[in-house]
Amino acid sequence: MCAVTAATLTGLLGDEDRLRVVAAIALGARTIDDVARTGGLDRPRAERLKALPVRASQRRVVLEYLAARFDEGIDYAEPEVNDRLGQFHEDYASLRRCLVDEGLLTRTAGVYRRT
Repeated sequence: MCAVTAATLTGLLGDEDRLRVVAAIALGARTIDDVARTGGLDRPRAERLKALPVRASQRRVVLEYLAARFDEGIDYAEPEVNDRLGQFHEDYASLRRCLVDEGLLTRTAGVYRRT
């Protein structure tokens, strides 16, 4: 697990839109529409990834957020995983692969499960 320093977190939350997103998630928003509505953001600005961060620590934060969109102990078929991840980025296959590679999801015979 990678630690995020206070300085890094402060820098990330220095952007008002990011702060609104974090606040919306803390208040229980679970979908992009919930985040936009709760955070008072326009839908196009809310939560859509342009690219997965290159830095491992930042990528891990994003992947942990994505993994939290799946309930523990539930099996998910690949098309359902694709649909959920496709809400965040058009290259859902890369996101899915990264989640498995990072050990946040397991894959057995096309069935995914949050670890």
